[in-house]
Amino acid sequence: MDNQTKAAYFNQQGCELYTAQQTQEALLYFQEALELNPSLWEANCNLGHCWARLDDFVQASFYYHRVLQSMPQHAVVHLNLGLIYFQKTQYSLAISHLLQSLKADPKQPLVSLKLAEAYHNYAVELLKARQHIDALHNFEKSLQHEPNNDTARHMVHALTGVTPETAPLFYVQNLFDGYAQHYTEHVTQSLCYQVPTILREMFDNLGLSALSYRVLDLGCGTGLALQAFKDLSSFAIGVDVSANMLLEAKATGLYDKLWHQDILSGLEQAQQLLTPWSLILAADVFPYFGDLKDVFKNTAKALQAGGYFIFTIEQGRDLSFNLEKSGRFTHPALYVSTLLQEHGFIIKQDRDLILRNQDHQAVLGQVFIAKKL
Repeated sequence: MDNQTKAAYFNQQGCELYTAQQTQEALLYFQEALELNPSLWEANCNLGHCWARLDDFVQASFYYHRVLQSMPQHAVVHLNLGLIYFQKTQYSLAISHLLQSLKADPKQPLVSLKLAEAYHNYAVELLKARQHIDALHNFEKSLQHEPNNDTARHMVHALTGVTPETAPLFYVQNLFDGYAQHYTEHVTQSLCYQVPTILREMFDNLGLSALSYRVLDLGCGTGLALQAFKDLSSFAIGVDVSANMLLEAKATGLYDKLWHQDILSGLEQAQQLLTPWSLILAADVFPYFGDLKDVFKNTAKALQAGGYFIFTIEQGRDLSFNLEKSGRFTHPALYVSTLLQEHGFIIKQDRDLILRNQDHQAVLGQVFIAKKL
């Protein structure tokens, strides 16, 4: 039996062991096959598979690249290299290999979806680095491979000056579901977030005599805003589109009920309860909600006469709300005060402030405390 035949035999035995999940044993057979026939590309490819299964991506990449030396258009090898670089968050390299895989075999819908994800993640990195033109290009490429990607479409709007009425629900859900477990620690420690404390200080400055309130917390998140008002809360419901945020809020024990829905649906449901609300909070919610007309209208309906509406906005420079390159909405003070007046509110206090420090820059905002007449 010549070396080529022996090598083919060892490679086949290795394949059987690999299929039986005996990866370490399979490695030995593939290595033996390669020693007998160094040009056997199948053994190199199979060694790449083994090392990838063992999470040794350096070794896996080495053997996959050896395959490409003799078979530069190998669709599976380019796919696996793309997945390796994706996992290592080297998105540019991942995109390069995934594109070559798709070119070699266009009938791979899963590769196209992975490309969409790689373009999207690369765009987010570029956005953080303020490379807006390159970020836009990659968001657009992501949309080409996944036309229903609401997040990518939202960011294309943000980077091209298009302002929709609100952010897509999926975008907000996905953003905060992934953020929930470390949200409180991150915003309070890394972003210097002091908004709930400031809200409470401003509310106390009104010198009110009431000691308890029925509180509706819109976009409640992990409960940071209500934490600052917990001694004044006789009954509280939190509303949020993020299920993971609501899990964190539930763990605080601050809320009597939690509703998993968007804030407009929450306001409509709140109006069905027999007892009206005396305090409605919306801290850092409206940057994800452009047109506030329906929000303010339904807040006025849910709130009792003499009740208070406390909220924050990110400061805008235009005459109306605007979607910024950050993907968040800004609102000018005149737009907000006009809407409040139209829906039967009087502003008791408002104040400019730094909402948080993000990407080494201060995010400027404004707090409003409005009373329903």
